[in-house]
Amino acid sequence: MVNVFISLAIIAAIGSVCRYIFPEIDIENLRKSISKLVLFIILPALIFNVIYNAGIGKEFIHVPVAALGGIIAALVLSSMVFIFLRLPQNTKGALILASAFSNVTYLGLPVLIGIFPAIPDKVAVVSVLYEVTTSPILLSIGALIAIYFGKKEIALSSGLLKRIIKLPPLWALGIVLLVKFFAIPVPDFLLQSTKTLSSTAAGLMILSLGMALRFKKIVYLKPILLSVIIQLAFIPFVVFYIGRFLHMSQPHFEATVIEAAMPTQLLTLVVADEFNLDTEVLAQVIFITTVLSLGTIQLMRYLLFF
Repeated sequence: MVNVFISLAIIAAIGSVCRYIFPEIDIENLRKSISKLVLFIILPALIFNVIYNAGIGKEFIHVPVAALGGIIAALVLSSMVFIFLRLPQNTKGALILASAFSNVTYLGLPVLIGIFPAIPDKVAVVSVLYEVTTSPILLSIGALIAIYFGKKEIALSSGLLKRIIKLPPLWALGIVLLVKFFAIPVPDFLLQSTKTLSSTAAGLMILSLGMALRFKKIVYLKPILLSVIIQLAFIPFVVFYIGRFLHMSQPHFEATVIEAAMPTQLLTLVVADEFNLDTEVLAQVIFITTVLSLGTIQLMRYLLFF
């Protein structure tokens, strides 16, 4: 397992030094382009391929329920913690988002495949189901939180709904479920195309993650550490006990908890930037949780499953 994290760390490190190796390239725009490519093409292909080849079982209910429970618990706790602290409103909103939404595909998928190399299809299902639960909540409830703490004058209920409906991963999930339900045959060349695109996901995701990591002077150290604790420790414990209550089966149970232990999601930066939250503090939480997660994920596994 150590080799898994070392290999991922090397790819992320390459991404983080790209701005120095290629100063003539706008790395931030390149990262955004890669993220858009992943969101609109590679992730939908991955979802289609994984779900099409997977048997539909109880995990299609259990994983979203556990994910939703972890997110709501983190949102409630972080709101109770940060709303009373003497911080700028836009910093409070950024810390709440940073505490509740996990990087379940860009880092989560490569980690799961590395930890469970013998059953990549089974654990990829967990990552996919976690992603299609997390992103809609971020773009709806998360955006409303960002509006409250950032641009309070904006009322975008219809816009938020449109944004969620337009999410390519949700369309891919809906299409593949219909294909499976009606037993519609899919040509082999199409399945091979989605498989080939899916194989590029892990490397591009980690490389893009590395491009987003930049160390800056930390101003709000204690609030940031509170956010880190909620993200890396509180959420996986909540998801673990929800999974036990639901009697989740292996390997989906362990994979779901590992996903819950992931660092802060990169997409939170997009929401924070749009609604004038403190993106610098949010980026610092992403950086710290990502670095610490290399150790805390293993710690959570040891405490909860061994």
